[in-house]
Amino acid sequence: MRESDFQFTNPSVTYVCFKENQSFSTEDGKEINIGTNINVSNSVIDENERVVVLKIVIGEESEESPFCLDIEVMAQFRWNDEIDSSKVDLFLNQNAPALLLSYARPMVSMLTNASHFPAYNIPFIDFTGK
Repeated sequence: MRESDFQFTNPSVTYVCFKENQSFSTEDGKEINIGTNINVSNSVIDENERVVVLKIVIGEESEESPFCLDIEVMAQFRWNDEIDSSKVDLFLNQNAPALLLSYARPMVSMLTNASHFPAYNIPFIDFTGK
């Protein structure tokens, strides 16, 4: 097995905010909204390195949502000189957020499971922009 030409540092959580709506009734059966934002740093650490931050917002601060959870996960990504720039863009805007999502998923599940509501498992998210 060959190591990928793309590598990353240990992802870290840079921000978490969880607010439970104690007046929410689980009988409401409302779907929880989820949103994401991807930030690829413009500042160049090295020509072949960028920091990617994935922000995930689940729920909202309203009567229709059981909780509001914001979490940001980041890592530094790097690649070698032989990689085509179009592949780098795909990697930074699709693969990197998908990887960061996999690090956020167990934390979101653990936080929501510690509330009055069942654990929330983040669904698969399509980062292809389609």
